[in-house]
Amino acid sequence: MRRRRGFTLVELLVVIGIIVLLIGILLPLMGSAREQARGVKCQNNIHQLWQGFLAFAAAHDNHLPGGYYDAGNADPDKRDWMLGAQVTNRSMAPQAGTIFRYVGHNNEIYRCPSLELAEAGAGGPGGGSNGRFDYSCFLYTTGCRLDRLPLRATVTNTTTKETIDLAAPVLVEEEAAHMNSGHQTEANHSNSDSLADHHRGGSYYGSTDGAVQWITTPWIHAQANDWSAQSVRRKPVVLGTTNITWGWYEKQ
Repeated sequence: MRRRRGFTLVELLVVIGIIVLLIGILLPLMGSAREQARGVKCQNNIHQLWQGFLAFAAAHDNHLPGGYYDAGNADPDKRDWMLGAQVTNRSMAPQAGTIFRYVGHNNEIYRCPSLELAEAGAGGPGGGSNGRFDYSCFLYTTGCRLDRLPLRATVTNTTTKETIDLAAPVLVEEEAAHMNSGHQTEANHSNSDSLADHHRGGSYYGSTDGAVQWITTPWIHAQANDWSAQSVRRKPVVLGTTNITWGWYEKQ
């Protein structure tokens, strides 16, 4: 009887080479699929938060929730959407916010799945999530009636000065360096704040038409002050304006 021949060294090396090649091809695909899934989850988070805003408006004469500068409002329902009256205490978010009950007391939808928790004591800049919230709201919407919100807005690239027209933003995922810079404890998008770029080199945001949009570079690096829209009185308004209180935009 003939003896059964085993694999030669060359054959084993060929098989190993094929396996390594397949792993090299599949790993990036798996990573891309994971990030796509995280992106879908982020979109869904923003959508659910926007639904919470709409539920709040339905219960408050069509007005959207208040912002950072409403923390001292005598009416608890007109205080900050994320922190209520506790705007200097990030550990109170999101439970102290005025929309928390309108999103089913669901903490998870306030966190982006692509952003890791910042190291303890890191303060946040570039270090990841503060563990409480990764989403922010343009201040111009503070206490504004839904029927007074702009449908379109423009954003300018401060480097090239190019301007594009987009659906007007409400909820955004803010860059961690702005969200967690130590002195900033709020979740309101204004002044020099910019968007995050965790998803396909871009960012998702909830717009006034109720949809979730995707915006890419270089526009995500624009500051909140680089966004503008036309008010109901046909007046150009900077959407990143700060020091805004309940109902400011509809008076412009």
